[in-house]
Amino acid sequence: MTEVVMDKAAITTADPEIERSTIRKVALRLMWFVMAMYFLAILDRGNISFAALQMNKELGLNAEKFGIAVGIMYFTYSIFEIPSNLILSKYGARVTLTRIAILWGIATVLMAFTQGPLSLYAFRGFLGFAESGLFPGVMLLLSLWFPFSYRARYNAMFNYAVPISYIFASLISGAILELNGVFGISGWKWLFILEGLPPVILGIVGIFYLTDRPQQASWLSTAQRNWLIGALERDAKATGVVHAEGVLRTITKPMVLLFGLCNFGLFCGLASLFPWLPQIIKSFGLPNSQVGFVTAIPPSPA
Repeated sequence: MTEVVMDKAAITTADPEIERSTIRKVALRLMWFVMAMYFLAILDRGNISFAALQMNKELGLNAEKFGIAVGIMYFTYSIFEIPSNLILSKYGARVTLTRIAILWGIATVLMAFTQGPLSLYAFRGFLGFAESGLFPGVMLLLSLWFPFSYRARYNAMFNYAVPISYIFASLISGAILELNGVFGISGWKWLFILEGLPPVILGIVGIFYLTDRPQQASWLSTAQRNWLIGALERDAKATGVVHAEGVLRTITKPMVLLFGLCNFGLFCGLASLFPWLPQIIKSFGLPNSQVGFVTAIPPSPA
């Protein structure tokens, strides 16, 4: 037993090639998956803004009712975000993140069956519940796989999915609306169906693909696994992180509240602009495909 511990300690402090190969393999294994999840989440969260170009008239929705439908998703998302993340820490990423993807995909498809304001509110509320915990859940997942010195790099890479999603979501959604009338189905219904199925598929793939912790990573060699476990343990000791700290005590810390206030200000702007932007651009008399192209311009510099 002593010899195994000594070997593990030696691996955690030696051979830079093991470090490089381990981080590279972890990044290749995880990053495409979590970025794809977030891309699809932003796509499904915001596709109502393009659906509104046809849906509002067909269902008789005015600006007030549409605004409620947009906002109710964020309301349920906020309520269930912390409980969802607690479930992730207890049951692991494979169960929680795949559950999130499958449920939000189903919620998006259900919106194609909207009959009026009340059903739209219900489906949007379900979407917020289903998608809650995705972003903090991925942040937690990355912290379980990347040592502290690499974390900022891969957190930033994950967040790069946001501008990419805003760009391509606009182009994709505008194009899908052109399917209006195919098989007698409205374009906005096609939008919800075609953009709701991919996260369901990705979630099913994740059940067999994701690994909760490095200790379970059979796709890493023994040397790589030992180096990663050792590096993460050293980080935890050096930073004094206490994972068992109470939820209420954590979320009431001044720094956490400050970050929450900053995020509130940031997302108030984003959540207020993008749901209405396609309708504003449509009022200039452009066809739906061009609305998608013009809407993609603002996030492009990011």
